Amino acid sequence: MTFIEDLQNKSDKQKKIILFSVVGILMVIVFFIWIFQFKNSLKIKSEISNDSLIFTSELNKNITGVYENSVKKFSELKEIFKEN
Repeated sequence: MTFIEDLQNKSDKQKKIILFSVVGILMVIVFFIWIFQFKNSLKIKSEISNDSLIFTSELNKNITGVYENSVKKFSELKEIFKEN
């Protein structure tokens, strides 16, 4: 007899016990795979978040520097036009 035939010959109660055991084991395996992937996705998101924070702070510094240099250059231009 094959495995399937053995299952068919078992009582309904034994079939249900086997069914719920197999489903329970598969659910536990899927759950652990999901948890592992979830932890990995959080690590990736935190790395992206850190990178975007660094980018944002650098961008802010650069914009501030450009603004300060522009104000300085406009002041110099005003002085040049006042002299002429």
